[in-house]
Amino acid sequence: MTKATQIVADFMTNMKQGKHAEARRLLADDLRFEGPFDRFERADDYLKALGKLAGIVDHVELKCLVGNEEHACAVYDLVTRTPIGNSAVAEWFQVKAGKIVGIRAHFDARPFAAMFGK
Repeated sequence: MTKATQIVADFMTNMKQGKHAEARRLLADDLRFEGPFDRFERADDYLKALGKLAGIVDHVELKCLVGNEEHACAVYDLVTRTPIGNSAVAEWFQVKAGKIVGIRAHFDARPFAAMFGK
């Protein structure tokens, strides 16, 4: 694994295992997140949004994780406890100085928009 893929893998593993403090240590304070619904410029805001999803997410099935020293791309199925079922997600991560500094999430937001009234 490359440096970036290892950091992203560690982040995802910590989140999966409920080790939120360990996961948080892998995020830069000024993390920039962009997704179909939200944009954040603080790691704590991003984690708060992930916490809101916890109620509908059963688990994440990682399909692929590739990258180099400063970038990683994770492709996974977000398996939900809703009629939506599985949602294919691709996330691009930027890593600097051992921390995730940027995340861009790509997925079909239409089923979630209908569910959340957006």
